[in-house]
Amino acid sequence: MKAVRRQNVTGVFSWIGSDGWSARNLVSDGNEAEVEGTLSVQPQANPVIGFEDYFLNLTVTNNKRNPWFVEFWENNFLCKVPQSPYTPYNKDYKRACSTTEKLSKGDLDFEDQLQFVSDAVMAFGYAFKNMHQELCGGKPGLCAAMNPTKGSELLKYLRKADFIGLSGDRFNFDGNGDGPARYNIIHFKQVAPERYKWIKLYIILIRPERNIRQSMMPIRYSTINKTTGSAQSSVMAAVIVTAATCNENEKVIKNTSNENIPAAY
Repeated sequence: MKAVRRQNVTGVFSWIGSDGWSARNLVSDGNEAEVEGTLSVQPQANPVIGFEDYFLNLTVTNNKRNPWFVEFWENNFLCKVPQSPYTPYNKDYKRACSTTEKLSKGDLDFEDQLQFVSDAVMAFGYAFKNMHQELCGGKPGLCAAMNPTKGSELLKYLRKADFIGLSGDRFNFDGNGDGPARYNIIHFKQVAPERYKWIKLYIILIRPERNIRQSMMPIRYSTINKTTGSAQSSVMAAVIVTAATCNENEKVIKNTSNENIPAAY
């Protein structure tokens, strides 16, 4: 983006991004004019229920099991925790932490994709539980059949994991070993003079359980927000304005109409 600005071609390019840099301040901060108009595909993730309240109630006295939490605390409150070792990061802090400081939501930027971490951990938990139940009869400890545990055997149970995650969404693997295909289409735009924001436009749900016999995969669009204001290119505006909501048994035809999907799907 700095090169775009140096070459004085801001507004010439239309950017399409993936989850590697979509909705990240690292990309947009200081480059708002260059990034404006970007469309990006981002794996959909919902908040892990209860996590924010849990994290905001952590302190250096009740979260001693995390060896990095003291460093986070010092960096967040710009103070040094008593008895903590000196590091390159806290050596200039003159004030001692009271350890009764309180975390607030406004001071923190929670990871939007935390759901993927919790789903991954729970998938292994369910896999081990089901494997132990079947091979060891649920008896405490490891039986001979699981000592050692074979990776190829564990993988069979992992692929069968099917549960409701901490976000309230169902998680399971498809026949290819992929998790649920849920995506957000987001757009970076100027919402007020000198104020920019990543805005969610659509949610795309891909239904991999269908038998695909055509080059176009049937997808379901759910419109979240059609009010996008001005767009930098007519192509982007056309995509947003003409988007229609399809039923589960329909697919998009030439971006202008819906057509029923044959029973073969």
